[in-house]
Amino acid sequence: QGFAEQKAVQLQENLLKMQEGLLKKLGGLHEDDLASKIETLFETIDADGSGLIDKFELKGALEELEIFLRPKELQDLVKKYDVDGSGTIDFEEFLSMIKELVRKAEIAVAGEQEGQEGNKEALDDDEMKKAMAIHDATQAERDSKKTTVNGKSLKSLYLFGEQNPVRKGCTWIAQNPYFDKLILACIFMSSVCLGIERPEIGDDSPERNALKSIDVFLNIVFTSEAVFKIISLTFSEYIKNGWNRLDFMIVTTSLLDWGLTEGFKDANVNLTVLKIFRIFRIFRALRPLRIIARARGLRILVSTLMSSVKPVMNTVGIALSVFAVFGVLGMQLLSGKMHFCSDPKVYLKEKCLGETEDGELRTWMSHPVHFDDIINAIRALFILATQDDWPDHMWAGVDATGNKSGRWQNHNEVFILYYIVCIMVAGYLIVNIFVGVFVDCYNAAASEMEQPPTNQKISKSKLHDVFDDPESALRLQICDIVATSPFDLFIAFFISTNVITMAMESFKQSDWQNVFGVFTNFFFAFVFGLECSFKMWAFRPRRYFSNGWNRFDFFIVMISFGGIAIDSIGSNGSIPIDPQVLRILRIFRVFRILRAFRIFKAAKGLQEIISTLVDSLPAIVNLFSMLALLFFIYGVLGVQLFGNICVDGEQAQSGMLATRCLLTAEGDLLDNHANFLTVPLALLTLFRVSTGDAWGDVLSASQLEPQARNVSLDLWTTFTATLGRDPGLLDAGHADYIPYYDIDASQNDVSVKLAAVAIQGWSNTTLGMESDIDWPFPGPVAERAFLWINLARQALPGCLTDEDVKYFEDRGLMDCDFGGYSRVCSGSCTLMNTSVFANLYFVSFVCMATFVLLQLVIAVLMEQLANHDGDAVLVKPLPGCEALTQVVFSRIYRRWRYQATIKIKYLNDVRKTKKAAGLGLESNFMSPMGHRDNEVSPTRPSVARRVSREAAADSSFDFESSPGAKPRPAKYLDGHDPMPPTPPSLLDVKGALQEPPPSPEDRIR
Repeated sequence: QGFAEQKAVQLQENLLKMQEGLLKKLGGLHEDDLASKIETLFETIDADGSGLIDKFELKGALEELEIFLRPKELQDLVKKYDVDGSGTIDFEEFLSMIKELVRKAEIAVAGEQEGQEGNKEALDDDEMKKAMAIHDATQAERDSKKTTVNGKSLKSLYLFGEQNPVRKGCTWIAQNPYFDKLILACIFMSSVCLGIERPEIGDDSPERNALKSIDVFLNIVFTSEAVFKIISLTFSEYIKNGWNRLDFMIVTTSLLDWGLTEGFKDANVNLTVLKIFRIFRIFRALRPLRIIARARGLRILVSTLMSSVKPVMNTVGIALSVFAVFGVLGMQLLSGKMHFCSDPKVYLKEKCLGETEDGELRTWMSHPVHFDDIINAIRALFILATQDDWPDHMWAGVDATGNKSGRWQNHNEVFILYYIVCIMVAGYLIVNIFVGVFVDCYNAAASEMEQPPTNQKISKSKLHDVFDDPESALRLQICDIVATSPFDLFIAFFISTNVITMAMESFKQSDWQNVFGVFTNFFFAFVFGLECSFKMWAFRPRRYFSNGWNRFDFFIVMISFGGIAIDSIGSNGSIPIDPQVLRILRIFRVFRILRAFRIFKAAKGLQEIISTLVDSLPAIVNLFSMLALLFFIYGVLGVQLFGNICVDGEQAQSGMLATRCLLTAEGDLLDNHANFLTVPLALLTLFRVSTGDAWGDVLSASQLEPQARNVSLDLWTTFTATLGRDPGLLDAGHADYIPYYDIDASQNDVSVKLAAVAIQGWSNTTLGMESDIDWPFPGPVAERAFLWINLARQALPGCLTDEDVKYFEDRGLMDCDFGGYSRVCSGSCTLMNTSVFANLYFVSFVCMATFVLLQLVIAVLMEQLANHDGDAVLVKPLPGCEALTQVVFSRIYRRWRYQATIKIKYLNDVRKTKKAAGLGLESNFMSPMGHRDNEVSPTRPSVARRVSREAAADSSFDFESSPGAKPRPAKYLDGHDPMPPTPPSLLDVKGALQEPPPSPEDRIR
């Protein structure tokens, strides 16, 4: 309580300071001066000159006046003064708002009591007229400025005036709905082309030519759209819209990519320049984002997400600070100590030289997750926060020894505490704080952006039909049985038992299991079929199929009978059916499992959960659509960035096609189930990353960089011994000359030429052995072939750059033609030979997909469940009463309708009887409820039957045989609901009934 009081006092003090600041700026001003100052402020905020400001612009205007409101307060303020309900504030509403705030501030500072009704009145008519006059004059001046410049009409692109036929034509095209549909179709076509794109498509193949033609067509269409809109709106107005800016950026980058590709197609350009041009191609992956501007749900979702980013930046700053602190601590403990030799038998760095017993080169390498610098330390903490294979990373740190020594098992067990604290703070605390704050900001922004409910007519399809009870006594008796809760529980028992029996099946089951399965299948099919038949006969088909659960039951029963028939035909062989067709038809047996879903019918709690899921379906569909769009965009980006990285299995391709990936170490190859060769494989890889399944390994394999190239003396000695001569002693003009002994020669050139000679030696050794099962190291020459490739790997460690590939391709040592079509080989390193793109790609995807969108799906479901529980508490009825839901209201209406029908029939019978007996009786028999002061106009059917019997005693008319004289209980809804409580109007002062209650058999439902 003390904390709450302190918080209330602090809020009151802040409010008083805010009011004092407002009075310093606007207090004591004359009304005209105040209106003029407010007008100037309004013009400053209203940048587009539309005369309207939204909630965010209003927030900026109030902050300039030292008025700081929370989102909920700002939303309430907008609702209060937004008279026309447009969601925006015009000048009159803004002026009225500021004047009332100034008036309240004057009252509060003067010490008067707030909340008096007299101080909350709006501006009078004279003040409003003055404000409107000032606003109209300013608006006219603004419009004249907008349409004219120096007395001349504003022209689009300095060429097309407002009445220019070209501009009118562009406006008509840009606003034409069919043109918008064409753009939407082109966006879809562009997305399909991006999904088809893959590195293995030949340069001169029909598929590549078709994709190029479609890309040219799409560039023309999208460029035309931008031109039409720019001419129609003028460039300044066009570029103000954020979605137009996105479209303009995509169109510009597409045109640059297209122009540079065509311009330098046959030119001899430096490959470094072409790498820069490849960056423009990446922006093509953003084309699917244009669909957001045309989908209202996605547009609102993106706006909500963007509006919630700014408040989350404080949390991001805290997270980065914590990561930096723990990263610096990790650097102090483990910097440079997580290295080891590729040969586990070697412990010291100085001895990690030469080759292993298997002929592989020993290399001094680092653990993928290390703390050598602050960037890698923060990256390591981020991976630990996602809990991706954290035990392996922890034991790698525990086994670390020193800068020049390798791993030693359990060398520093105290480091376990560091990793545990990092996971608890970074993984459990910081990440969940970020998710919680983002979800809270998202919910707040969503509540601000939600539209006020509008009065909509109830669709007739949502109103259930009203059915009368059957007239047949037998059908009515069966109706009384099948429409009760005990009968539903009885069927629920069979449903549960059926699920248990189906769970008893197993693979290669025994004979008694087969017999038991067949018997139970027949038995439960018979029980459920009997239930369906009884209900359909009692309710009639139209009433039976009006209920969704009944339709579901009927579908299950028909599927069960169909499965039994197919099994009987297959086992007896009475009808000749192709076994392939029979196996396909037996899929009906799978639908038997749907019987388990019938348990929802009896479990009200499960029905509420399903109802909550259905209510949250629109929001979840938008989130999943955004998630699917994010996956697709990142999938296309992954193909563009990492599609050239070698995958395990590509080194076994035939001929010189295997050369590109043979020089990549096997540990650096992407897994054949997690790669970016095609968009579908990229989507599958991203789904694996989003689940946190060893995504750090994919990241490590995707950030291949060319390592330092230096031909050591040992490598040169092994190379010359294998070759049989020293290429460094050859003449400089010789084809095999390698300038190893030339001091001025570049080490990169020496390494590339050495690798070229080694590849040529491998090719000569394995010539004609492509069909061998052990290719690329055929059995007869496996040792020598591996020796040549190992020499090339030592000369070019890491990966191959585009320059290396071009050198080998020009000398016929590498051939990437595929499927009979030519294809230019690309390097096996990541884009621009740097790991920056890979780190940004995976970290941003994990943040947006795992930490944001997937968590928002859970948050939306939790919010819907919380709202459902809150609504249930708010509408909790009094003891003995029911909440007025649609079902209850429908039941009340049906009861009233049935009672009114019975009363009308009764009054007609009484009138006929009295008339036949010669007694004149005047009654309001056409009124559904009748006159309550009429002795022969009862208010309940039970009383009607009693009066009917008394009247029959005085006449010869047989009321019992007349229609409606002996009403039966009506079952208008499934289930047997209890009798509603007696209204208070029927109770006397002591709480006793004014007249005896009806018997159970006379109650009308």
